[in-house]
This record gives sequence, C-alpha cells and structure tokens, in this order.
Amino acid sequence: MLSESAKDIAGYEGKYAVTTDGRVYSHSRVDDGGKLRKGRWLKPNVYGYGYLQVSLYSEGVAKKHKVHRLVAETFIDNKKLCPQVNHKNGIKTDNNVSNL
Repeated sequence: MLSESAKDIAGYEGKYAVTTDGRVYSHSRVDDGGKLRKGRWLKPNVYGYGYLQVSLYSEGVAKKHKVHRLVAETFIDNKKLCPQVNHKNGIKTDNNVSNL
C-alpha cells in the first residue's frame, strides 16, 4: 500500500507513483483483456552506469526511466532548470530525496 510520501509520476498519473525514498509503485488497474491487475512495487534494474531504472508503460509502450530522476522531478523544485541530478553521497542506488 502507498504511504503519504508517494506521489503520482508526471505523465503517468493514476498508473505509477514514486516515494521519497525512491520506490516505484504500479497502481491497481484493469488490463486490456479486462483482468484486474493488483498494484505492486516495481523491481528496478541496475543500468549500465550503476543507476537504478524502471520501465513504465503507457498505451502499451514501455519507456525506461532512471529512478533518481523520477524522484527529483516529482519532489524537488527545479526553479533554476538545472539539467542534472546528482547523488550527494555518490552512491547511485541511494535515491532518497534527501540524497539528491
């Protein structure tokens, strides 16, 4: 179940959410065949450079997203339009919002 620290991901509202600690959740839904798919936590893959990534689907098309970017875009205000998201402690798998 989702906690209060989770928000829907922009562009995937009602489909996917991300938490402040970097976990990604797929909301419950009815698939194209009419079958109920329960919500679940997604298991991220380690991307070639050591970052975690997940595949998010929209209209049957998958797109890979780096988890730290999802957290930053969802929870960090980017008024200066900075193009990069860095990990403060250098650990690329630590995607807590306080580490970005």
